[in-house]
Amino acid sequence: MAAPSTVYIAAATNRHPQAAAISRNSLAVIGSTNLVALWDISNETDRGIHETLPGHEDDFVCEQTIPLGGRYPLALALTHLPGSKALILAISGTDSKIHIWTRSDNLFVHASLLAGHEDWVKTLDFQNPSTKGQPLLLASGSQDATIRLWNIEPWSSSTSQKNQSDNLSDELLDAFEASFSDVGEAEEGGKQISLKRHILTIKGDQGILQQYSITFDALLVGHEAGVTSLAWKPQSIHSEPTLLSTSTDSSVILWSPSTVVASTKEGSTSIWINRHRFGDIGGQRLGGFVGGAWARNGEEALAWGWAGSWRRWKCITPAKITHEEVWLEVGAISGHNGPVKGLDWSPAGTYLLSAGLDQTTRVHAAMSDSRKGDLEWHELSRPQIHGYDLLDVAFIDPVRFVSIADEKVARVFGAPRNFIDISEELGVAKFTESEHQRPLAANVPPLGLSNKAVENS
Repeated sequence: MAAPSTVYIAAATNRHPQAAAISRNSLAVIGSTNLVALWDISNETDRGIHETLPGHEDDFVCEQTIPLGGRYPLALALTHLPGSKALILAISGTDSKIHIWTRSDNLFVHASLLAGHEDWVKTLDFQNPSTKGQPLLLASGSQDATIRLWNIEPWSSSTSQKNQSDNLSDELLDAFEASFSDVGEAEEGGKQISLKRHILTIKGDQGILQQYSITFDALLVGHEAGVTSLAWKPQSIHSEPTLLSTSTDSSVILWSPSTVVASTKEGSTSIWINRHRFGDIGGQRLGGFVGGAWARNGEEALAWGWAGSWRRWKCITPAKITHEEVWLEVGAISGHNGPVKGLDWSPAGTYLLSAGLDQTTRVHAAMSDSRKGDLEWHELSRPQIHGYDLLDVAFIDPVRFVSIADEKVARVFGAPRNFIDISEELGVAKFTESEHQRPLAANVPPLGLSNKAVENS
């Protein structure tokens, strides 16, 4: 007797910026309801999610409780300070500030407070220095639609005395920032820029005290709504630092520094610019993007949306070849973002229809891979996006189905000609000549619950 095997898993990602992580080997670990799903992005066949794992049941021991002043935490980031074994922990929350904690012994101690954002800070990410002498970078993204970059580097009293004649004292800077804040509050859209240097003191090796400074480096403005996640591109020797950001404005932006000539002692400076922008144009669509990440050593950028489905962009021409990267959107994974209540096969058994409490019906099918001759399962269509939770679904014939929801009617839907053409092109099914006589497409009118046919123009 043949043993059963898993052919296809459709699962949505939880609606949380930290609900997914991708390893250096491009293995994506995804939180889906109360399970952990595995997606091997490095696999050339890319069959999507191939396994799900149950949650752990063992208890952990709480070693320290960190007070946050009565505010709710929203994000945290942890790494080592440059040239040290000491840890630095950044925590942000509902007070629009970033709390910095350090640990050189057994416990974390509060070290500094970074201000500047005007709304909740919802995401943080550290970028470790790739070479000696470079600073540690902290990126913070806020609901105020801005991203701030902070430099963290070693600091000594000799450096302070050397730059004393060139820099203002912290007291004067505080007074300047206070006056600037008063002006900004009177004008719409004022962004506060802090020049203050925050000094951290830790216990280094053999009990010797070490100091580090945190300074504001750059303000990135480009999103039209709140920033939901940040992710630094994996480092390489020849690549410049690149930051991926996602937002509820349905966009993904890749930021990197651009060197420009300036009248400074160094002769040049760096300005962070928007290199590439992906996603949808036209504002906040279905909640926008919730989180983002890198895969394949920075050759692919990924993001998942409010409904739990992923989108994926691949760099097909690296910048080192043409001086300008070219990105192409490729297939990704998707699935219901809630319990599935109804399933039904098409009359010929060539594709599967599902309905769930996420208020959608979806068509899943096995498509032929021309490169390997195998069949791969994917979500083919989403024929119904409803205003009520869907409870069940059944096929009437190959091009029509009926569904029920938490309302007092049942609705019958027919496939448009676009679905029939795509299904035949992908080798999913064959349709009769009469079944081809269908409306061209369908759309949902504003405030409507039923799709309306779009005839030939």
